[in-house]
Amino acid sequence: MINYNSKDISPKKAGLATFIVALFILFQIVAQRWSNKRLENELNSSNYFGFTDRNSDISKVFNLDASLSVPFLDKINKFWHVRGETQIRNSEFIRLTKAGSHNTHGVVLSNGIGDNTINDFEILVKFRLSRREASDINNKKNSKSNDMGEGMVFVVTPENDFITKDFTSDAAKEEYMRTSGGVIGHDMTLMGFPRNLPGLALVIDTYQNSKRPTSGAKIPFMDAMLNVDPAKDFYDRDSDGDASTSTSLKLNDHHIQLNDSIMDGDITTMRIIYLESISFLKVDIKYKSEGDYWIELFHATEDVFIPKNAKTGQRFIGIGAVNGIATENVDILDVQTNEFHWDDHDESSEESYDYVKEVQKYLSQEYGQMISMEMDEYKRWKMIKAQPNYQTTRAVVSGGFSFVSLILRTIVFFILLGIAYLASMFIKIGPSKDLINDRRFQKRAGVLPP
Repeated sequence: MINYNSKDISPKKAGLATFIVALFILFQIVAQRWSNKRLENELNSSNYFGFTDRNSDISKVFNLDASLSVPFLDKINKFWHVRGETQIRNSEFIRLTKAGSHNTHGVVLSNGIGDNTINDFEILVKFRLSRREASDINNKKNSKSNDMGEGMVFVVTPENDFITKDFTSDAAKEEYMRTSGGVIGHDMTLMGFPRNLPGLALVIDTYQNSKRPTSGAKIPFMDAMLNVDPAKDFYDRDSDGDASTSTSLKLNDHHIQLNDSIMDGDITTMRIIYLESISFLKVDIKYKSEGDYWIELFHATEDVFIPKNAKTGQRFIGIGAVNGIATENVDILDVQTNEFHWDDHDESSEESYDYVKEVQKYLSQEYGQMISMEMDEYKRWKMIKAQPNYQTTRAVVSGGFSFVSLILRTIVFFILLGIAYLASMFIKIGPSKDLINDRRFQKRAGVLPP
């Protein structure tokens, strides 16, 4: 029986092992930095996506039916549902909730009469949150409490039937849940909308319900989730979104911090850019008090599909707000929806890979975003969109750790280490053999003593 202990490991072997480990770590660091630098150079190259110097042939087309501006009433009456305690001042704003009005809600939602077949689009929503009347903001007349209402939400959803249903009976509730895939139509937890409403939801939270600290940010903050399975996914307001479930795609790991000015009457604009053609979603914000520039809140790629209405192919735009014990004014000042279309082409051509390349060029020129989608990725994305339900995947939106690249770099390292070892053995053994042969020859020739 052989006993092993630390004495069996010679200092020479220990030093060699330490040297190899240090060399391995250094190799990983250098390889990662080289990879990031190469990618940065490629992205900065105008030829990376095969682009030429010409401008993109994609144009931004205003969609009047899915927009809201003063005077509001004509558009509201024709293209939008209005529910809750929503107040409309025709030449000023649409007030979803009012300061001093407790346990109320208000929503506006596209009714589907106009053009809501939006695939590649941009939505800009100008809004204002305040504890008091707009006329009092400049006078700094603070309310007795610093608490504000629950908050508000922007949604892009395939469902809008719930807003016209009568849910007074349990049978009506169950029937709608059955026909809608599980949507709890009578619920208003998602800032006035059903807590498991399918589609994209961007929640601005201005009141902390949870007794424990929220993860990653303080009020006000934003959460984003993409619900493709209302039977399993829902937004949990009692935990300020922390306990929300998402078997589909949770767009943010932690709450996204917003500027405090948003809670004191600062006019704010949210911009949602969604390009279904290349699976791209980007959300920006602009604070009037900060200046005329956009601040990115997040962007996501890879399998980002906002569901469409199964019958009509439409997506409906909605905005909601809720007051609880604490209250606030939530005013909508303007909603502008633009669609992206290919110049001198009909919409059927926008299902082609040529259109995808044109959209990539437009995204680079207009928004400074470089997104690559090769032909095989395009075919895979078309297959995913064709599925009624699917599991989405989280995309890496910035440089970071990649397990696959680590494995590949490790394999390369040990291959290089093996080559170096064999080379060292050749250098070491080769001359020794020549020396032995020379000595044997000299001995036979009588040059060396026997």
